[in-house]
Amino acid sequence: RIGYAFFEKIIPNVDSAGFDEIGKHIAQGKGYRISDGPIENDDAVLWAPGYPLLLGIIYKLFGHNYPAAWIIQSMIGALSCILIYLITGRLFDRRVASISAIISAVCFNLLIYPAMLLSETLFLLLVLLSLIYIYKAEALNQNLKYLVAGIFAGWATLTRPIILIFFLFFSLISFRKNIKGIALFLFPVILLLLAWTARNFYIYKHFIPICSGPGEIFWDGHHLKATGGYDMPVEITKDLSLQEYLEIDNLGYLRGLEFVIKHPVRTILLGLRKVSLFFSLIRTDAWWLHMKGIDRAFSFALSLVFNLLIFGFGIIGIVFSYTKINKHISWMRRFIYISVLSLIPFIVEARYRLVIYPFMIIFASYGFTLLPKTRLAFISQDKPIIRLSYLSGIIIIALILNSIYDLSSFNDIA
Repeated sequence: RIGYAFFEKIIPNVDSAGFDEIGKHIAQGKGYRISDGPIENDDAVLWAPGYPLLLGIIYKLFGHNYPAAWIIQSMIGALSCILIYLITGRLFDRRVASISAIISAVCFNLLIYPAMLLSETLFLLLVLLSLIYIYKAEALNQNLKYLVAGIFAGWATLTRPIILIFFLFFSLISFRKNIKGIALFLFPVILLLLAWTARNFYIYKHFIPICSGPGEIFWDGHHLKATGGYDMPVEITKDLSLQEYLEIDNLGYLRGLEFVIKHPVRTILLGLRKVSLFFSLIRTDAWWLHMKGIDRAFSFALSLVFNLLIFGFGIIGIVFSYTKINKHISWMRRFIYISVLSLIPFIVEARYRLVIYPFMIIFASYGFTLLPKTRLAFISQDKPIIRLSYLSGIIIIALILNSIYDLSSFNDIA
């Protein structure tokens, strides 16, 4: 991770440039802002605070120093690999856990993120930490560990707000019989959400949960020219002032809902298109502005190979995991399913699915260990295993065909 970061030396742009500026202002003691003008006109509210606060701490300790950020983020990414190993060991066995650790350590789709000033590396760590403490709370019957899990989940929500949808559904579905556990888990999540929302209302005089944008993104995903990705309606221009944008953001919910009511069939088709985009193997995480020529082509190829391995063997692992009676394994499946569903009301980009990579890696590692078993099943004509193998094959073929279809309509490859 460190080697890749120092090889690419990526200068912040677009979202990462915003994070960088906010981090600098935090380190300078100027607060959560992106400019030196009046704070009510400062558009730092467009970025969720979880990651810039970490960046501000790094800059405070080491100065405005990109290498320091790369190294610390690489350490965070490496720690995530250890957590993936620990989670896999709880779900399966040490052999599967070791495979998952190796895959997560070398997976190109994961190791590229510490090289960029983006929230994904921190976000992934926080999600994994929250799940680790949920497992501990369950295994040791210690409800207070739900509180610790909730603190990490709350920070994750401040980092990528869309995860709130998952945490709400996950807690209510997965440990619904433990009311005290649910309350302790959701308390810090809701407290952090309310605290930052109150701060935003005090400054901007608008109701802004965590950050602005959800309304606009909901509208991006539901208008006549929407394709499932980032397609801004014509009413949203780059020339809007902050106050105009906040009004547009609030209006986005209404406009998006109007579209859903007026065009129910098209809304369903858009939802299916978003699922298709989510699982398209050609939508690689390596597709960034800093890459050109051979560098871009090689990175695309590496990312595509890892997508094929992780999603291919991951499907085998998921299908065969239904034969195991283990609620924690079922939680992992739910995490993947709910993560997909939580994006359907909005839009889909390749990096949005990064959150499921650890769990697809876990299932892929399990699927890899099943290969000898499935080979023997075909020799001995073990029909239940053969049926599961055929089902896995059908889903993998559908995944590849979906990617080929997406390739035929994707104009950005060149």
